[in-house]
Amino acid sequence: MKKFTFPLQSLLDYRQRKENRLKKELSEIKKEWEKEREILEKFQINKKKCEQELREKRESKEINISLILLYQSHLDRIINQIAKQKRKVADISLKLKNKRKQIIEASKERKIVEKLREKKWLKFTEAIEKAEQHFIDEIALAKFHSKKSRGDQCIP
Repeated sequence: MKKFTFPLQSLLDYRQRKENRLKKELSEIKKEWEKEREILEKFQINKKKCEQELREKRESKEINISLILLYQSHLDRIINQIAKQKRKVADISLKLKNKRKQIIEASKERKIVEKLREKKWLKFTEAIEKAEQHFIDEIALAKFHSKKSRGDQCIP
């Protein structure tokens, strides 16, 4: 019996490897995004904490101008860090979006070849079934001719 071979199997394998590689890259970018997002959250928590401390100091009236300036300077630094971190998170989000688009495109390309493979497989199985049916018909016909020729000899 003839074995099924798909002439574009190497292309299908390549496209599958490409899609898997892109998915792995997406996973790495997601990890990076999560890490940077956590850093941003820490900065935001630190800012709220600093603002709360400054508010408490002002309310208790145990604060002088130099301490207020020190707190304000620290808050300004945190605000700058937050702004930088937001840009970093936004850049990584854009990378994620682009990588997802690449994966969708790679998946479409792979599916095109897979559908072609399925069509070739169906044609192959139909041809095998047709050949088997032809073989069965030939055997049946040979048996019929064999019985007919034996039957003709037995008639007086």
